[in-house]
Amino acid sequence: MKGIGGGSVVRTGSLDVFSSVLDAALSWKDVEWLRSFAKVPLLVKGVLNPEDADRAVKAGVAGIMVSNHGGRNLNTLPATIDDLPQVAAKVAGRVPVFVDGGIRRGTDVLKALALGANAVLIGRPYL
Repeated sequence: MKGIGGGSVVRTGSLDVFSSVLDAALSWKDVEWLRSFAKVPLLVKGVLNPEDADRAVKAGVAGIMVSNHGGRNLNTLPATIDDLPQVAAKVAGRVPVFVDGGIRRGTDVLKALALGANAVLIGRPYL
């Protein structure tokens, strides 16, 4: 199927939309490389696994963002609130842990803070 200007069109719901921005060859060495010259604190977003959080801290990141990228983009991922306690426990205060996703009201913020988040991103409620 051709789009405007003759380019290919990716159908809605197709994982092909990610192929141009996700490189399966990325590794923790890439995070370390970016960290080596970044002039601002580097945060890693999309962490749901405690071992990944630990590795990110060891790579020198300034913070962890527990996120499932909205769940609607990467369907069937767990809710951020479900993985937050294990990630926060593994990080053990070495860097701040932020939670992004599933926050709809003030009580969600309180729950996230109680489960180990240092801060909560509230984009959707703000909008």
